Amino acid sequence: MTGPGGPSLPPHLAGYANSPGALAEALMDELVATAQRRVDRMHALGEQLAAIRVRESSPDGVVTVTVDGNGALLDLVLTSAVQRWTPEQFDTAVVDTVRRATAVAYARFGDLVTEFNSSPDAKVLDSQQNS
Repeated sequence: MTGPGGPSLPPHLAGYANSPGALAEALMDELVATAQRRVDRMHALGEQLAAIRVRESSPDGVVTVTVDGNGALLDLVLTSAVQRWTPEQFDTAVVDTVRRATAVAYARFGDLVTEFNSSPDAKVLDSQQNS
């Protein structure tokens, strides 16, 4: 944007038009504040992602698993009914239960990232970066 006498300033910086040093300081303060907000948001997102835990049980309740947001198995609980299963039944039940839990965990992970990327603050920060 340019005005009749050169570049025009955004309204919140218009008071600095005749003071280049103060304008530079105000712009630097704004840049630092924007960067800090971005770091804070990213830190909060990291904490939310790290906190994802999904607990899922097999349809018969014999197998219960807990996975994190990356799908890593954190806990496996079996009831005594597992003793009557063949190794194939055991493998199938555990893998299917982990797969379902992981799908839920990935969906939560994706929802958090989508929310992060589509928040009004993210759009404001991106528009400032691209101008």
